[in-house]
Amino acid sequence: MLIPVHEGDINRLIAALGIDGSPVRLDLEPKPHSLPCECFPNVEKQVQKQGGEIVYGWQLWQSGSFFIEAEFHAIWRDPDGILHDITPKPLPTITQILFVEDVNRTYQGQQVNNVRLNLSGNKVVDHFLKLSDKKFEIENAGDRADQHQISLQGDELEMYEGLMRLLMDMEQFMKSGATVRSPCLCGSGEKYKKCHGRMIEAFV
Repeated sequence: MLIPVHEGDINRLIAALGIDGSPVRLDLEPKPHSLPCECFPNVEKQVQKQGGEIVYGWQLWQSGSFFIEAEFHAIWRDPDGILHDITPKPLPTITQILFVEDVNRTYQGQQVNNVRLNLSGNKVVDHFLKLSDKKFEIENAGDRADQHQISLQGDELEMYEGLMRLLMDMEQFMKSGATVRSPCLCGSGEKYKKCHGRMIEAFV
């Protein structure tokens, strides 16, 4: 689901972002020059073409019943003060976003990690979110924070590839409704909390 349906969850996420604002729902209005997932250069180019200004903030959505998420994002405020989301999304079914402005943050050329809140109370979901944070940490360590494409080698590459496989397995495990008391996703026969759950706690 793209747009969260529970106002209380939206408010909790906005509070976690440390901002004070009300979200607005915007239709997707891509421009001919707009590239998918490149909101910052897209809006900067639009400002150069037609004036107005770039507005920084967060687009919010909900992933099933598991967690709610915020991604740092930029939209265009036209010269008449109307807000537009001009950046195409990865999925053609996405035609709207829920956006909240963040007047305290600007884009400095470095990626900003998504902010996520577990809605389920399931510790398996907590582990999935922690692994997602670990993925971001590896991708943006040191000089990689300023790079859009990363290059990993040796032990770090092996660890990253293992993390990506684990994330995919954990996503399916989470979606199956598994809990920490369920048989582990690896098929060891042990409960998850005593097998991969223990390993993930140590890793993150």
